[in-house]
Amino acid sequence: MAGCIFSLLIALPNSADAATEFKPYGFVLANIAYNSGRVNINDIPTMAINDASLEKSLWMSARQSRIGVKITPDTDVPVKAVIEVDVFKGVRRRTAFAQIKISEKTNLIVGQHWMIFSPVLPTSLAHQGVVTLTASGNLWTRVPQVRIESNSGALSLQAAIQQPISGSSQQGVPDITGRAAYTLPMGTCGVSAYVGMQSYNGGNDDVTSFAVSADWSIAAGPPSIKGEAGMGESVSGFGSSSGTRLNSSGVTEGVPVVLSWVQLGYKLSPKTGCTRRTRYGDTRSPEHRNRWPC
Repeated sequence: MAGCIFSLLIALPNSADAATEFKPYGFVLANIAYNSGRVNINDIPTMAINDASLEKSLWMSARQSRIGVKITPDTDVPVKAVIEVDVFKGVRRRTAFAQIKISEKTNLIVGQHWMIFSPVLPTSLAHQGVVTLTASGNLWTRVPQVRIESNSGALSLQAAIQQPISGSSQQGVPDITGRAAYTLPMGTCGVSAYVGMQSYNGGNDDVTSFAVSADWSIAAGPPSIKGEAGMGESVSGFGSSSGTRLNSSGVTEGVPVVLSWVQLGYKLSPKTGCTRRTRYGDTRSPEHRNRWPC
């Protein structure tokens, strides 16, 4: 058996050698949730459970509170780092990455960050620990990765290799993601893609996981609209309720899904706004089709 481990350590300078800037940020968020029936997560429901029994619940929680720090060392190398945690399940690491400026238009990012694919997220104070519309048309995850970003005027390009996020066993190859986006005066439109190799049944069944998506975030004065639309297969690792299934021959295969969501917003004042969300999908197996969010 042979193995190879590659590690990258980005160390911040000692304060005696250079001035390192630390900028803390965060918030305390308290939620009160009342559910008239059964849901999958009582205080942060993402779907209703199709059950004949009626179980009402009232939950109060502050576990979606968050704290982070932005670190900028005073060095010759243009590098900065971000570490962010919440208390959703104990102390949970959300992001921990370093960004190195390679050139005026290019950055290298190493560490755990939001996935490049399908980057636009719905806005909801009720869903900070788990992104709203999860398993209902919105794909997302935070994952260890090595990412390169290039911005040239209105056009931005991103590509990354990342830790595999689905499959009962890995094939020893990273997942690959990429995105191209164009920024207009009113907002940004982009297209992204993802592909990964998965193994199931002790490595006997190989499944290709893939997805493509279009995203937009546009504001025309007070009104705004953002959303995503796409399709994929075997993407339960980052927000779909459908992943794989056994076919008639007993072989594991990916389940196709169609995903989309749209959020409308209106800014009542510079500090106040309101939103309205809708979604289509994802398409799922018959036993899941009645499990929509509350």
